[in-house]
Amino acid sequence: MRKALLTLTAVLFPFVLSARERAFADEPPQVAQATAQPPAVPTEMTSGLEDEHPGYENYSSLVLDWGLVRMRNAPESISPGMLSSRFIDIGLFYNIPLGQTGITASPGIGLGYDTYKLSDESGEEPGVYTLKRARTSRRARLVPVGQLLDDDKNASSFLDTRYLDFIFEMRINTNAKYPKEGFFAAIGFKLGSFLGAHTTLHYQEDEQRKERIDKESFHIEPLRYGWQTRLGWKRFGLKYTQILSGLFDNQGPKSGVRPHSLAVSVDLF
Repeated sequence: MRKALLTLTAVLFPFVLSARERAFADEPPQVAQATAQPPAVPTEMTSGLEDEHPGYENYSSLVLDWGLVRMRNAPESISPGMLSSRFIDIGLFYNIPLGQTGITASPGIGLGYDTYKLSDESGEEPGVYTLKRARTSRRARLVPVGQLLDDDKNASSFLDTRYLDFIFEMRINTNAKYPKEGFFAAIGFKLGSFLGAHTTLHYQEDEQRKERIDKESFHIEPLRYGWQTRLGWKRFGLKYTQILSGLFDNQGPKSGVRPHSLAVSVDLF
């Protein structure tokens, strides 16, 4: 009996083992489900970084001004016409914000080119004039170009002056952090050193258009000074300048001539 049980066990054991293996094979594999936790991101303080933005740092401006010039106490031979006399200035400024107040100190240096039309359009002796120095007294005087030309019908005459300007402005900006992105107003002072001048006479002769250029100081004051103010939005604005010194000294055609101008400004930086 015992031998028969051992023989039966030996015969059935392979079938039982094979069936067990097939049963485990039919079951789907159990995949461990693990919840992936994202890596912890350290939290950084950002408020301090915003205050360190370079918006409050010093910055530069290259400003171009173009406008019209009028004169107070001008001789009649210098045209007061709206578009007759004009100027162009270019200045490089180094702007220094005073903390986070929106107020900026702006020293600068620039070049100024003024052009005055020499003509009397409504006076007692209308005509075109030019500047000449008297042979004996060497005073600068305005003379009609008819004394120099055979035909002054199509003549025009201009006086051009050049200055090296030293400028200082105080500006206030509505956007203290980004001063070129908001409204601004400024008031300042200008001191100019005279670099040179010349007159240009355009005329018609022998059916040709000609010009005469006469380089002289014409007794223009060696220094000019005045105040200026600006109003604008972003990189564009308007500038008004009043020169307090005279254009000519006491040997010029007239003393006490003080130019004032209105210009359109654009910051090229």
